[in-house]
Parts: sequence; structure tokens; C-alpha cells
Amino acid sequence: VPTAWRALGARVAATDERWAGAAAMRAAARGGGAVGGAGAADGDDVLSADERQRIFIEHLEQLRAERVAAFNELLAAHDDVIDVGTQYDEVHARLARDARFALIDDDDERAALFDKHVRGKIARVLAELDECLHAHAQTLVRTPLPPFGERDKAAREHWAGSMQVLAADQRWVRAAQVGEDERRRRLLDYMRDLQRRAEEHDREHAIKRPTRENVADEDARVRRPLPVARGTATDFTTEQRLKAEAKHREDEQRRLRREGII
Repeated sequence: VPTAWRALGARVAATDERWAGAAAMRAAARGGGAVGGAGAADGDDVLSADERQRIFIEHLEQLRAERVAAFNELLAAHDDVIDVGTQYDEVHARLARDARFALIDDDDERAALFDKHVRGKIARVLAELDECLHAHAQTLVRTPLPPFGERDKAAREHWAGSMQVLAADQRWVRAAQVGEDERRRRLLDYMRDLQRRAEEHDREHAIKRPTRENVADEDARVRRPLPVARGTATDFTTEQRLKAEAKHREDEQRRLRREGII
């Protein structure tokens, strides 16, 4: 038997079934015959060697997945002392007191699982921070951006007020775990992008927004009488012309209201 297989067998020595016996039982469940019956006297001849090895490897992988899951449960149970800045060595001794710690026998693998757990916490904290900033967009879009000059007292006070609003949100508080520099950088990046989009929106609508003079000019144009060609079939009587002008003005007023001009 190759050395590698001896090592694999040693890793599952505490399980209920030898790998060949487990293979025979699985084969019997699939209709390959009763264990110990004809053609399966010792359980090793039910399946080919390749099939028995494949099932054995699946068994090992399942065991490992269960051990990793138990170790991750151990990490989650200690989230009160594990934050995004915690190092594995800092909690090693505390974790080692739990039986689930020994389920992973390679300390490098334990450290890798710990780092993955911490990265997941960082991702969740940053996602919460993004939600927090978005929730306070109406406040941040009007907040002046630093740096402020010595005479910018109003801007500094406005900034301080907005920071108080954020400080009351626990998502902002928890984001301190990623470091003050990173939290502030994400805040300023979000504010710059938010204010840039607001300015673009204002510019687009300023082109369409009518001035008071434009509205007055349009209203005067609407009130002008319609031109009438005299001496032709379109020559209206005074009453017909007044009705047509009134209808034209009503139509124009409706159009202006519909377009938001008046």
C-alpha cells in the first residue's frame, strides 16, 4: 500500500468503518448485493480499486468539511474578542482550550481559516459602512468638503454637524474597526462622487429650467392674436377669431404646464 494511502488511513482511523467496508456497504445500498453475500465475501471485491479509492477520498473530504465547519463555529463563538485587526497569535491560546481547535491538526491551516474569517468580517463592516453613507446621502450632499480655511467657520460647523449625524449610526461606529484613515477615505470618496453627480444633475436641469423672463415672453406670444388671411376662405368673423385665439391660448397654457414651464 503506498505511503500516501497509509497516511490517509491513519487520518480516519477513529471512524466506524474501514474504507473497504464502507465501500462495500455503499455498493450494497446501490443494489450491488448484500455485504458479506455472494461476490462480496470480504467487501473488497464489490467495487474496482479505483471506485473504492474514489469513495474513500469522498469520505475524507466530507470529514474535512465537517472539521472545517466546526472550527469556523469556534471562531464565530469568539467574535467578542476577534475583530478586523486581531492577529491569530493573539487568540491562539484561548482558541486552543476548545476541543474543536484540535479538529484541524495543521496550525498553518488553522491560521489560514482564521485569516479568511477576519476577511469576511472586514467585508461585512465595509458593506455596512456603504449602507450607512447611502442612508445619510441627503445630509452629506450638502456638507462642504475639507480642508477648511481659517475663515471657513460656517463650513467647519456644517462639517461637525454632519459628523455628529454619522456618529449616531452604529454602522459608522463599527467601521472604526477598519481604521480611522480608511473610514475617512471612504467617506470623502463617497461625498465627492455624490456631490459631483448632484452638480451634473443641476446642470442638466438648468438648461431646461425656464427663467422668469422666458416665461413672460412665452406668455406674451401666446396672447398675440392668430394671423388671419383676409379676403380668403380662412377669413374669420370677429367671433370666430376670438374663439380660435382663446382655444389657442388654452392649448398653449396646457402645454406649458405639462412641460413644467409655468
